[in-house]
Amino acid sequence: MKGKLLAILLLASLTLSVASTVVAQISATVDFKPETLNLKSKGKYVTVFIELPEGYNVSDIDVSSILLNDTVPALPKPVNIGDEDGDGAPDLMVKFSRAEVKALFPGPGTYTVKVTGTVGAETFVGYDEVRVK
Repeated sequence: MKGKLLAILLLASLTLSVASTVVAQISATVDFKPETLNLKSKGKYVTVFIELPEGYNVSDIDVSSILLNDTVPALPKPVNIGDEDGDGAPDLMVKFSRAEVKALFPGPGTYTVKVTGTVGAETFVGYDEVRVK
């Protein structure tokens, strides 16, 4: 009986420790510019503005961790903190290589883009739609 009780307690302890390591992602607001991406454009960059919920600071975002669609890294420069949408909440502006971003899209259409990264010890994720022509 003691062996079974010990096994149950050990299993419960392992379950609790695994459950306690699950971390929810921070939901970020992401604004992809331009809203319409012209595949024939010769521009160098696309811009993304990232806004975090109250209690988080965009200046704590690790720019080197930011990815677009899990593959395209944000460029280290230029980076700026402002309020692009004028809502009173700061946002982080980052740039991505337009050539690398264009390669994500097979052709014209409307696509959802995902932006991920880390802020402190946590991760964030945000989505936006972009029209591709």
